[in-house]
Amino acid sequence: MKSRILLVAMLVLAASGFARAADYVLADVIAYDFDKPRAPLAAVEDAARLGDAAKRAAVEKDLVSVLADAKATYAAKQFACRVLRLIGTDACVAPVAALLTDEKLSHMARFALQSNPSAQVDEAFRAALAKTSGDVQVGVINSIGMRADAKAVAPLCALATGQQAGAAEAAVLALGRIGTPAAAEALLQLKPQGALAAAWGIAVVNAGERLAAQKEAKLARQILRAAYDAAQKPVAKMAALRGLIAVDADAAAELPALLKHSDPLIAVAAAQLLAEQPGKKLSKVIAAQLPSATPTVQVILLRNLAGRGDEVALPAVVQLASGANPEVAAAAIVTLGELGSAEQVPQLLKLAAAGETAAAAAGSLEKLRGKDVNAALLKGVADADAGIRIAALNALAARDAKEAAASLLALGKDTDAKAKSAAFKALRALAGPAEVKPLLDMLTGSASAADRQRIQPALAAAVERSTDTAAVTALLTGALGSASDEIKQDLLPVFGRVSGPQALAAVKGQLQGADVETRKAAIRALSDWRDANPLADLLAAAKGDADGNAKILALRGYIQLAGLPAERSAADALALYRNALELAARPEEKMLVLAGLAGVKSAEAFKLAATCVGENKKLNEAAANTLAQLCGTLPGKADAEAAAALKKIQPLVKDKKLKAAVEGALKKVAVKDAKKK
Repeated sequence: MKSRILLVAMLVLAASGFARAADYVLADVIAYDFDKPRAPLAAVEDAARLGDAAKRAAVEKDLVSVLADAKATYAAKQFACRVLRLIGTDACVAPVAALLTDEKLSHMARFALQSNPSAQVDEAFRAALAKTSGDVQVGVINSIGMRADAKAVAPLCALATGQQAGAAEAAVLALGRIGTPAAAEALLQLKPQGALAAAWGIAVVNAGERLAAQKEAKLARQILRAAYDAAQKPVAKMAALRGLIAVDADAAAELPALLKHSDPLIAVAAAQLLAEQPGKKLSKVIAAQLPSATPTVQVILLRNLAGRGDEVALPAVVQLASGANPEVAAAAIVTLGELGSAEQVPQLLKLAAAGETAAAAAGSLEKLRGKDVNAALLKGVADADAGIRIAALNALAARDAKEAAASLLALGKDTDAKAKSAAFKALRALAGPAEVKPLLDMLTGSASAADRQRIQPALAAAVERSTDTAAVTALLTGALGSASDEIKQDLLPVFGRVSGPQALAAVKGQLQGADVETRKAAIRALSDWRDANPLADLLAAAKGDADGNAKILALRGYIQLAGLPAERSAADALALYRNALELAARPEEKMLVLAGLAGVKSAEAFKLAATCVGENKKLNEAAANTLAQLCGTLPGKADAEAAAALKKIQPLVKDKKLKAAVEGALKKVAVKDAKKK
């Protein structure tokens, strides 16, 4: 019996509209206030957002009832307006419009109606104009403008000429947003004064743009011309001119004169507008204005000319590139890089040699186009001024002018040390097979250690670019046989660029020499080998060299080559690192071994790494990192040694994932106490 009564009650509530199934309780919405939970509102929002058309219509009806309910709080009515903005139809227009005259709720009512597609909304807003005043009326006017209601032009005109300043300003702006021919004619009839003039300027530009979009070009030109002629403030004036040029390209003819305007804002805006205009004809106009423009305007115009790529402006740009104003000069130099040719190389070299604009000039030398540019730069290499020679060398290297490499060899004898360094730096970028023999002769024939340090990188680069490795190896080997110990020390590193068995044999032959520095140079060369072939030789040197430092170098080289990618088993890799660890007496080398062991994924590698845990703090940290990476390789069975190692490193592991891996491994390898049952 009780269940039947409950069921009937629920059906009555549902039929009355007081409750909406499990969605929301309307009474809770009516009673809602800002300090109460939003759960009832969220339910309404969900119903409005997720429901079908019928559900949304029901929600709309409920919210309209909230607006009409005298008991509904301000917060509830505000909420109703927010949701009606999203789902409102014709059905809610009249009830919401009734709130337009309410000072507290007018704003929210406009919010609800403004995006509603119903034509009734426009009627409601127009009707509210006569029933409101002050800020409420201004709000209604703004909404009319946002909706661009063409039927509101007449009442807005009346307000625009009225005595209420706020309403007049809002009405003028609304006429501009409406932007119909009737609205434009109304704006043209106005003679605004004071603060209203600024609003009129904005409105007229807006109306002009809308008219242009409606293909009303004649009226758009008329109204934008009126705005341009009447505007006093630079921003308004140039906004009007921008719109005018959009509908009348001939209006751009006024821009050159404005470049010299006494107001810098107008001059700059004119420069930007001029720069935006398409067509090569304007390049001549811009070039003609460059010499007499202010520096700021010159920079704007120069940047635009760089993008136009029109050589007609080149003479004016050339002049400014050597001017006194560094900002203008830099902009002109950048433009030269886009417009110039080989003819501009001498000027740019001079500018790149020194001064505030050197970097800009160097960049332009790299960008210059034309088949004769590199030839012009080679002439600069022979200039009497060392700065110009250096600038030319840097430019050739940046341009990857490999055809110039042979011509640069002569600069190896340059009397200026900086120019000489620049020459070999350029050769490092450009030298190829043809330059190997000359550079090798330079290296072996030089008595200056400083010069050999300049030559060696260039020779190494040339060797690396050579495809005939046998011929190159023969040249290097022949030079090595007759070289002094000092020259051998500079020559040996080059062998690593060719590698191969002949090169390896030549370098190995130097490991038994009497001169310790030559042996070290050979060890360094083998350490940088491209493959792991020198491993045995480095291991032998690490064991048997008479010099302690040479042993350390050899061991480090051995560890480095052991880490090279190679087709070897984990057992073979482990054997290499075991050899290294047996020879490592210092923590530094042991840490290198540990770094390599981390890549050998085996339980044996874990056990080998565990032997490094000892007294040294840094070594322990390195060992902990390696062991943490390898603990996943341990088999899932009790292992007292592994457990002991993991317990030692556990406090040292900082990475969360590695720490978790260590803890997991400990559980697997922990030895259970036999005494425990």
